[in-house]
Amino acid sequence: MEISDAISTEEIRRKLQNLREYMPDEHEFTYDFGAYLATRLNSELNAIGFIIQFQLTLSDARRGIDGTTKKPSPASISGMPAPIYVVTEMKIPRIARAVCPTDFADKVDQVYVELHKR
Repeated sequence: MEISDAISTEEIRRKLQNLREYMPDEHEFTYDFGAYLATRLNSELNAIGFIIQFQLTLSDARRGIDGTTKKPSPASISGMPAPIYVVTEMKIPRIARAVCPTDFADKVDQVYVELHKR
């Protein structure tokens, strides 16, 4: 995985803002988290960057504080029971598949599997 594998996140951010359309029948938390994640993505990312930003955003939501701005995270994704965050982290490949181009989602899958082998 190389930095040169970075792609524009414009379309990904748009889809995350409308995640309900791309991943129906999910818990409301998933949609609220997707919308928040959309605001936190860099303009270009590679698969590793997508996973890291997803996990950082999830960690900030769990703590209730945006680690970058030091402002509170949205109330709809803060202070939830721990299993909500664990389950959401496990959705990284599914969310990537729903909002990212296929080849990029494939790379996210590969990186996610590698990270979880350890």
